[in-house]
Amino acid sequence: MVGESQATGDAKASWLGEVGDAVLRGDIELAAVDAIRNGLGLPGDEISAAALRDAAHVLVARAEILDADKLFAEARVLRGELDAAGIADREAERRGRRTCD
Repeated sequence: MVGESQATGDAKASWLGEVGDAVLRGDIELAAVDAIRNGLGLPGDEISAAALRDAAHVLVARAEILDADKLFAEARVLRGELDAAGIADREAERRGRRTCD
């Protein structure tokens, strides 16, 4: 069972592969890694590792021009776009604002 749990954890962590490669190449700093990892969160039932890998790819490119704080903020935006519950919440908020106008 321990091996199975580790394999599942490894598969979920694999979405960070390109981020790790960018660090090894010296393309991004560790602060950028933290911003990407913490901003995007973890894969789960609603967001796949593949979706996070695609978002991380975008953020690695953006890390060349954004500081860690701005990169974190952009990662949160991307996560929100991926998060089905977040999308539903934003849509409900928009509907609420329309009824108040």
